[in-house]
This record gives sequence, structure tokens and C-alpha cells, in this order.
Amino acid sequence: MARRALIVANGVFEDTSIAPLRSPVPDAERLRALLEREDVGSYEVTLCRNVKSTDARRQVQLFFNRARHDDFHFVLITGHGIKDRWGKLHFATADTHIDALSATSLEARFVMERMDESEAVQQLLFLDTCYSGAFQKGLVHKAGLASVSRDDFGNDDSSGKAVITATTAIQLAGERESGNAAQSIFTRHLIDGIESGAADPGATGRITLDELFRHIRTGMRADGCGQTPQPFYFGLSGTVVVALNPALRRRGLADDLSIRLASEDRQVRGYAVEDLFGVALDQGPGAADARSILSRVAKDDESLFVRHLARDALERLDEASAPADPIGPPAIDPAQSASRIEVAEDSANGSSVEAGAAQVSPLSALDRSRVRIVALIRAPAARLATVLRAPQARLGRIVQPSPEQLTFPLAAHRSVETATADVILAANNGRMINLTKEVMAIADLGLGDALALVRRAPTAVKEGVSPAEAKDIKMRLEEAGGTVELK
Repeated sequence: MARRALIVANGVFEDTSIAPLRSPVPDAERLRALLEREDVGSYEVTLCRNVKSTDARRQVQLFFNRARHDDFHFVLITGHGIKDRWGKLHFATADTHIDALSATSLEARFVMERMDESEAVQQLLFLDTCYSGAFQKGLVHKAGLASVSRDDFGNDDSSGKAVITATTAIQLAGERESGNAAQSIFTRHLIDGIESGAADPGATGRITLDELFRHIRTGMRADGCGQTPQPFYFGLSGTVVVALNPALRRRGLADDLSIRLASEDRQVRGYAVEDLFGVALDQGPGAADARSILSRVAKDDESLFVRHLARDALERLDEASAPADPIGPPAIDPAQSASRIEVAEDSANGSSVEAGAAQVSPLSALDRSRVRIVALIRAPAARLATVLRAPQARLGRIVQPSPEQLTFPLAAHRSVETATADVILAANNGRMINLTKEVMAIADLGLGDALALVRRAPTAVKEGVSPAEAKDIKMRLEEAGGTVELK
């Protein structure tokens, strides 16, 4: 998905009856620099400063005409908004004249019609002008009918457009002095919400449209500026990510963590969860933030798979922070120290079989260690790696019993089953519905997540399962029409 932005800012006007504005162009330049940052979104930005009406219309037309289907559009128009006698909204340009308003301005209806014609999947329009809430006057929205839509299969992402206005249809928009410069009240809160990360209160690494609007509205209310920002949605629903949170990097988290948390691929977000677990476990800089982000992901991530990973990480953190068992191993009679305690796993039912000096008192502690080791060996490699990053003292409590307790014979080590398999859906072969139903049951996913997984083929459906379970899953997916590989 390409992220493209268009900023139209006008503060100088030929018509002396239109008051000049100091804030639009500086605000626009600051926003452009912010959006182009890699840690924000790497937007491709087109900036139009103090342009005439013909140039403004041409730039708007070209911007929307060049869109591809998977593009994300961010558009800001800042300056004067002027209503004609029919109540239609026009954006003043450098050559605007009040007595020829329609011929010398950028009409709101023109912008909205170009958005309707664009192929971009998601479009956001921010209007920072007087009377911006009147942008719909005289506008007729197109609507289509369809017997089947992708909503019938669950929607992983959202499409459509949204318009965020700085005012209602009857309010004026203001700018305020800030040192030697002036700033628009609306655009200032928009920029600050992204730049400071304040519009990401849960520190998820992603700033959504809803979060950004709430930040703007809260800030403007606190300013007492007399403006009421308004959101308008046209076919847009679900989570819309406007930008990444650049402030995460300044809190000691990994440089690319915010980018991976904002990924549309749930597996990429899952790996980010494991890294968050490592940061929180090491108790270094950013540990508290990492735990806070895990809590937010466990509650709000759109993928059930990622939510489960985050909840599991939190449980492991609680387990790691639990106080150590104050009762040490009981003393061992030297006469019994020569006795071996052999523990092996019964291949038939997985129960523990005790041989030799089975009545020696350290057996229970040893057995607990053995169970923990087996669980770790059977865990996926990524999870095992994060556990091994734990402080040595904690790790020692788990995998380093005392010499008297460490009496595993070689046969016991060989008895631990370590073979696992990954089930890969290599191709969906167009059998989306049948495969989606099977994936929902196999991976315990909702409709939207399961459909997205099937669409991403080739991709893993199950990882780290026993060979027998892998063969059963393979058979079920092949019966549903998929091409499956075991690795």
C-alpha cells in the first residue's frame, strides 16, 4: 500500500478584501516534513503553496487520477473557506476574487467529486477552513448496489473515505500566535498528536483516525477556541491507521518495532509481540512501556491470533516476576547419593515412570523441572528464544537443578519427543469459502482473520504441531480444495 498525501495551503490573496493568513504555509511545511519521516509513514507528499485556482484544481485532479487501488490518501486543505450565496463552500486561492468566487476558487464539491472518482481504497480529507462543515452543500454522493460484498466474508481492513472538518458549517476557524509565528489551532493539534505520539494513548505503535480525531477534539476544547471539529464517514469503517507513533523510538524500544506493530500482516505483528516480551522481561529501558503495549494489543488487536500471543506473553511475564520458591531442596543422605533416579516419559500415555530410588525426597522438585524442560523443548523456536533471554538467575531456577537432582540418564533425554511440523497452505486454488471454514476450525480464528490467511497463501496455518496432527490438518485442507505442504 502506497501512502500519498496532498497539502493545499493558501495564505496570500490578490483580493485585498480577503485577509492574509500567516499559518497555512508554515503549518503545511511542518506537516509535510512529518509525514515524509520513515518512522511516521513515509508518505509521498505533494505540497501546493499559495497557488492559483487553475493550478489548485489541476493538482487535485492529477493527485486523485494517479491513484492505484491499494493507495492510502491523506489530504489537507488549509486557508480561507468562503460560502457563496447558496451556501456552497469554496476554498480561497491566490487569485480568488469575491465577486467571481466560483471562477477563481477551489470548490469543495470539485474536491469531493474527484475523491469519488479515485480508485484509492482509503481516503482522508482534513479541512482547516472557516465553515468547513458546509463542504457537503450541493453534493450528491454516488452509491452502488451489489448482491454480494466482501463484508459477507468478513472485512480485515476498511475502505471508503472520511472528512474531518475544523468547524461546523457556521463557525469560523482561527489561528493563534506562537512566538514569532502563527499556527492554525486545528492543524497544530493534528500535527502534535502524530509527532508527540499523544494520539496513541495506548502506545500500540499505530495512530488510528479515531484516536487522532479524539486528540484534536480534546485539544481544541481545552483551548476554548469556539471551534467544533466534526468527523464524516462515507463507507469507511473499522480501524484506519493514519500514521505510526514516532515517540516509541524515544522510549528505548527497538527501532523498527512500531513499524512491525503497524503491519497488516498478523504474523509480523506476532513477532513484534515476542520482541515486546523480551524488552519487558529484561527490565531495561522501555520495559514498562513494552508491558503497557502488550496489554493494549491483548485487548484491541484485530487478530485473535495476535491477541492470544499478547495474553500469553503477559502470563509469562507474571510467571517470571513471581517470587522464587523459598523452600530449597531437602538434604540428601550421603548413603543415598549414589543411587540414581531415572525419569523417562512413558511413550504410551505421557506419564512419568520412576525407577531406582524412587522414594528419594528430591524427586518432586526434579519432576517439576523435567516437566518445565519438556514444555520448553516442545514450544515453538521463537518462544523458546525469548525465554532464553531471561536473566540467568531466573533461567537457572528453571533448567539448572542441583547436581544431586540432575540424574537424568541418556535414555531419558532421548525419550523426549522433539519432532514437530508446520502446515503450509501453499495455494488456495480459488476455493476460498471451503478453505476459510476449515481454517476457522483448525486455527481457532474468526471469519475475517481466517479469510485473510487463506488469501495470503502461501502461508502457515499451524506451526509446531505433532506429525500426526499435521497429517490430519493436511488432509482436511486438501479435501477443502487447497494445496498443502508439511515442513
